[in-house]
Amino acid sequence: MKPLSQIALPEKIQCLSEALHYWNHRETMTYSDRVTAAESLGEWGLFDVPSIAKIVDLDPDFVAEFVKPRRGKTLDLNPEHLPELLDVAKTRYATGAIDWEPIDWMINRGTSAGAIQRFTGINQGWISRKLRNMQGIPFEAMDAAKRSA
Repeated sequence: MKPLSQIALPEKIQCLSEALHYWNHRETMTYSDRVTAAESLGEWGLFDVPSIAKIVDLDPDFVAEFVKPRRGKTLDLNPEHLPELLDVAKTRYATGAIDWEPIDWMINRGTSAGAIQRFTGINQGWISRKLRNMQGIPFEAMDAAKRSA
C-alpha cells in the first residue's frame, strides 16, 4: 500500500470513480460481487474499513477480516457525497480551481474536511478557514477564539 503522499490526484479520481460505481450499483450486485468490490477498494489504500463497508453495503466487521486498514484517522465520509467529491477532485485536477460550494455542502451534511483532503489534496486547515470565511467569520475572530479556548 502506497503512502497517501504518493497517491496522485488522477489515481484518487480513479478510486473515487470506482467507489461511485459500486455505490450506484450496490443494490443490484451479488454478495460475491460486493465482497470483490470491497477488496478492490481496500487495495487503493484510500478508504477506511467503515467507508468501504458503507459503499458496498457489507458489515464493517466482515470487511475488516479481509481489508487491511490504513493507519490514521477514520474518515467521516458519507457515500452519498461521492459524486460531489469526485467533481471537486476532477475540477481541481483539470483546472487547479477549487469549487467551495460543494465542499461546504458536504461538510454540512456529514463528510469531514479530512475526507475531502484525502481525496482532493486540499489542505484540511485551508478548508476550515475558507468555509468559516464564507460564513462571515473573520480569521482574526477564529484565532482569538482558539487562544481563549
